[in-house]
Amino acid sequence: MAHRCSAHHEYRSPVSNNKVTHVFFTKNTAYLLTNKYNFKEQKRSLIEYLKVNLLHIHVFLQSNDRVIDLRSFGNSIFNGEHILAKSEVLQEARFRSNCAPPEVLVNGSVLSGGGGTNFRGVHEVQFLGIIGPLAQKRVCKIKCFNGVWIGPLCTIEEGGDRFQPIFRQCSLRVTDAEVVASYEGKILTIDQEMTLPHGSKLKIRCSEVGMFKFVGQRNLTCSNGQWSSTFPSCVATTLQRNFSEQAPPTIIYNVVTGDADITETGEVVVLPGSIVHLNCLFQREHGNPEWTWSSTQRQYPCGWSLSAEERRWKYRLSIYYAKEEDTGEYSCITPRGESNGIHVIVKDVDCPPIQSVDHNRVMAVEGNKLHSKAHFACMEGFKLVGSKDIRCTASGRWSDGPPSCEIIQCPPLTPDSQHLKLSTHNRTYGVRVNFSCPASYRLVGASSLECLKNESWSSDPPICEAIACQPPIPPPNGRVFDTGRYLTRDTVTFVCHAGFVLIGEPVVVCTDKGEWSQQTPICKPACEFPGEPANGHIIPTKFHYDIDEFVVVSCNKGYRRLGSKQLRCTRSGHWSSPLPHCRPHSR
Repeated sequence: MAHRCSAHHEYRSPVSNNKVTHVFFTKNTAYLLTNKYNFKEQKRSLIEYLKVNLLHIHVFLQSNDRVIDLRSFGNSIFNGEHILAKSEVLQEARFRSNCAPPEVLVNGSVLSGGGGTNFRGVHEVQFLGIIGPLAQKRVCKIKCFNGVWIGPLCTIEEGGDRFQPIFRQCSLRVTDAEVVASYEGKILTIDQEMTLPHGSKLKIRCSEVGMFKFVGQRNLTCSNGQWSSTFPSCVATTLQRNFSEQAPPTIIYNVVTGDADITETGEVVVLPGSIVHLNCLFQREHGNPEWTWSSTQRQYPCGWSLSAEERRWKYRLSIYYAKEEDTGEYSCITPRGESNGIHVIVKDVDCPPIQSVDHNRVMAVEGNKLHSKAHFACMEGFKLVGSKDIRCTASGRWSDGPPSCEIIQCPPLTPDSQHLKLSTHNRTYGVRVNFSCPASYRLVGASSLECLKNESWSSDPPICEAIACQPPIPPPNGRVFDTGRYLTRDTVTFVCHAGFVLIGEPVVVCTDKGEWSQQTPICKPACEFPGEPANGHIIPTKFHYDIDEFVVVSCNKGYRRLGSKQLRCTRSGHWSSPLPHCRPHSR
């Protein structure tokens, strides 16, 4: 009665702590086959764990089933086939019919024919699935029956032992921006249509309790593709509708002393001993609203606010020193019959102690009462995965699970240069990687990188660039002989045109510094050694002679010279006259 005041037996799975990323369903089969599961192996007479390189499957075997034991998926059966039994050899199973290899997906890719594995004689396959938007882990299974894979069936709860069929999922699309939906203790961000698995339970409220009138059911359950009731809505009240008489009244609660919070379904949880004012916003000139409540323990003072600024639009009900008996529904009804209500629950709120242990994490807990906070941080070199701060909510649960601390790692270094050498492949926070290049290559970029706290490297990795010299420039009046390649230890040869002599080294080498071993030689105009006449000689004797230099030609005793005594090297690089001859004297 409302009171008023007015203005006046299933297989028990041994799987635990498994990390799964995707589940794939077909009409009659379901597989989640991803990598890096951590299975805690438990020896049981009817269970053989299949340890696979890329995936792990559990096979549940009846006592007469033939067993396959895999070590690598897609390869031949390891160790042949054997029979599991405690003390006796069992006969090979007599099946009604064998099933074709099931559809196997690894990280989204289909492996045809069961990935090459022999599924003959396998009666049941168990796998791990990710269910729903919060990635809940469930053990699922399919069974071979009369040549057809039947299923999947999945455990109802994480770590549970009861299986049920996977029914159709329910779609969820919230068009009312003021509706807040919570799933498994977390508020869903619904910016587009999503699906939730069969059995999912939603808790619904309005974004601001009392500011909107909640219309509909606060708890929804997905049952084989259908929600248990139509989706609720949040109706705008007088404060949003310019105090229209046709709008439900706005209710604002004010905690004067004590504390209060909102549950996932929109109830206001008030701590015992608190003083709470419930203010119904309605224009006084349109008449007097009325407060009603479901509690039968006592009466509550009601009336227009005493404040001069608020007495014409704020009609108040006050709960002084709240007790558990004050729990109930409090509704404000306008003269036109429009109503809005708030459900108040008076109780102490205690959140459970945080039991999680992480030796790389530090934790500071203020307490375990309503709005108490727990703060988390990681040791140097580790990053926080999860919420940095969590608080004790009105539901008696922490707003989130305790976070974990994972080691900080930078991405693997994958140099573009095949010649680049790394001093270490360690990529944890604070490590420094030094780089080097083999002979004939130079390091271009940073010689070392450091893994930073933000999981990035201090710079881009360097490259090894082949050391090369600049293409040589032929000297004036000369040319270069080369192969067109100027890498370390490559050589080039310089030669001069006729009438010029090479001053410098004719052959130079490209060094590991990217420089030529010698400067480019020059081609200097000069005369070559003119030779010596028979029975004579010249002075001086050299390979080359400078411009305007003279040579003197002399004949041996008994011979006379026919021609010029002196030859001059002209600017054209030629001698001024031909080489004279030496003839015997006439008798």
